[in-house]
Amino acid sequence: MDRHGLLMSALSAGPELLSSLLEQAPAHLLKVRPSTGSWSIHEHAVHLPHIEQRLADRRALLLGEHEPELSSWEPGEVERSGGYLGVDLDEAMERHRKLREATLAELEELTPDQWGRTAQHAEYAHYSIFTMHRHMLLHEQLHMTRIEELSLDRQRLDLLASHANEEG
Repeated sequence: MDRHGLLMSALSAGPELLSSLLEQAPAHLLKVRPSTGSWSIHEHAVHLPHIEQRLADRRALLLGEHEPELSSWEPGEVERSGGYLGVDLDEAMERHRKLREATLAELEELTPDQWGRTAQHAEYAHYSIFTMHRHMLLHEQLHMTRIEELSLDRQRLDLLASHANEEG
């Protein structure tokens, strides 16, 4: 399998792997943020279709323009303000699945030259369609790692249980 096929294979597993992680997460903890104030399981999950849409927009730009200039992605108000907590998880996961299917269908049709289309990126020395999708894969895996950590962290689970016992 060439590197494009390997990347597409890994990307295709993302939504199903994410669903399995969410199924293992205790439902009552989905929206509970860690004491550090960082994102909850829910926020990490619903962020992914948001990023998948950004990826589609950038892919269209790279395919439609010669070496477009791209800025770094900065968190928007939704990400900073806790707005992801109000997003319906089931709808977001269905959107993620559909967006990923569309991504894979588009990638399947790319020629080798299109895979290599580049942009001038404010942060990265080299940024191609291939690099962008590999970056998405790694970004998605980072968020899935955080979901797993939040789902399984014994110290966090014990602390939340003790607070529930104190209140109840």
